[in-house]
Amino acid sequence: MKNLIALIIINFLTLPLVFPQSQCFEPDAKIWLDSWASCEKSLNPKAEYGQTHWIQYDLGTIRKLSKTWVWNTNDPGKLNQGFKKIKVDYSVDGQNWEYWGEMEFPKAEGKAVYGGFSGPDLMNIEAQYILLTAISNHGHPSCYGFAEIKFNLLPEINLDSIPNQGNEECEAVEEVYLEELTDTEALLFWDYELGPEGNTFIFAYRQAGTEDWTTIETEDYEVFLENLQPATQYEYGIIVLCEDEYYESEIWTFTTFAEGQGCEEVEGIRVSELSESEALLNWNQIEVADNYFVVYGLVDQEERLEVETENPNILLTQLQASSEYEVEIGYECAQLESWSEPFYFTTALATSINDLQTNQDELKVFPNPSTGQVNVEYFSQNSGVLYYTIRNIYGEVLQQNTIQISADRNLFLVDISALPDGLYLLDTRKGNGRSSISRKIVKMQ
Repeated sequence: MKNLIALIIINFLTLPLVFPQSQCFEPDAKIWLDSWASCEKSLNPKAEYGQTHWIQYDLGTIRKLSKTWVWNTNDPGKLNQGFKKIKVDYSVDGQNWEYWGEMEFPKAEGKAVYGGFSGPDLMNIEAQYILLTAISNHGHPSCYGFAEIKFNLLPEINLDSIPNQGNEECEAVEEVYLEELTDTEALLFWDYELGPEGNTFIFAYRQAGTEDWTTIETEDYEVFLENLQPATQYEYGIIVLCEDEYYESEIWTFTTFAEGQGCEEVEGIRVSELSESEALLNWNQIEVADNYFVVYGLVDQEERLEVETENPNILLTQLQASSEYEVEIGYECAQLESWSEPFYFTTALATSINDLQTNQDELKVFPNPSTGQVNVEYFSQNSGVLYYTIRNIYGEVLQQNTIQISADRNLFLVDISALPDGLYLLDTRKGNGRSSISRKIVKMQ
C-alpha cells in the first residue's frame, strides 16, 4: 500500500523575511510605528498600471502560496493612510504578471491590541513575487500604507513518508467519496469526526506517473477540482493537520472521462403493468450498466427499499393499494453512482382496476393489434395537461405530443401507420408528473 506525503511544514514569513521592494519609505520609521507607507506615486512593476502606490515581495524562490494574514496601519494618528482597496498580482520571474483579483482591507482601530485580519487566500498558486497595488485608502489625501503581511508557504511535497504522529483525538481520513466526475472536473468529499473544530486538511493530487503534487489547503470537507485532463488517471490523498500533528491517508485514484463523455442518467422510466399491489417498471437501457439499483417507497414516508436487477425492468411487489410511490434508479458509473430523476406512480384501489368509479385514472387503447390508427381512451379524475410518447422496445422516442384533457372520458387518435410492424409502448404522464400509465401497442398489417 502506498502512503501519501507525510511531512508538511507550514512556514509563516513576515515582511522582513520576504524582501519587500517599494517606491517610497518614510525616512523616520518611528512616525509609522514600524509600518510601511508610500506618499508619492511611481511606475508600477506591472507597467500597464502606470504611476501608482505599490509594494512588491520577493519570496526568494518559486513557492506554493496559500492563506495570508494582514495588519493594516494601526497608528491612531495615521489610520486613514491604511490600504482600503488593492489589486493583487503574482509572478514567477518579476516580469510577467498574473492578476489574482481585488480585495478590501478593513480599517484598523488604533488600539494597543490589534489582531489583524485574513488577507488574500492565494489558493495554491506558484509564484516568487507578489505585488500589492493600492486603489484607495481610508481617506488620507496622499499617503498609502499598511503594517505587516504574513504569507503561508507550502513546501514541495514528496513521497518520503514518516509514521503518523499524535494522540487518540485525531486520525487519518479513511475514505473519500467521489460525488461528481466529468472529463475535466471532479468533486470529492470525506468525513472526519475526531479532533477539535477547525482541523486543516491538505488535499494533494497529481496525474498518475508524474512526480509533482498539487495541494489544496482547506478546512472544509470537500474539494472541487477543475481543469483536469480528459481520460487521465489521477492519484490523490489527504493529510490532516490535527492538534499540530500530521495524519496521512492512503493514496486513491480516479480516472476522468474521455472528452465530452460522462455518466448518463437513467431515463424513460414507465409503468407497463399496474395493479393494487404490483408495478412493472421499465426504463431505457444503459449500455455500460452491469446492474441497476432501484430505490422506492411511499411519497409521504422516509423509509426506502432497495432492490437490484441486471435488466432495465423490475416487478415491484407487496405494494399498498391506492398509494403514491416514488422511485429512483441508479447504476455504478466509473467510481460513483448515477441516479435518475424521481419517478412517481400510484397503485390501483383494491377493487378492480377497470372500475371507473375509483379514484384511479385509466388508459385503454384499441384496436390492438392495429394497422396504424389507434384510439386512445383516457379516463381522468381531473382536468389538466396530458403528455404522451410512443417508444420502441429500445426506449427511443418516436412520437410525442401534449393534449388538454377534462375530468372525464377523453378520446384521441394516435397514428403509427408510418412505423414498421412491431411492438411499441404508449407512455402517458399527467402535468404534475405524478400519474403515469403505459400500454403496449402491436402494429401489424
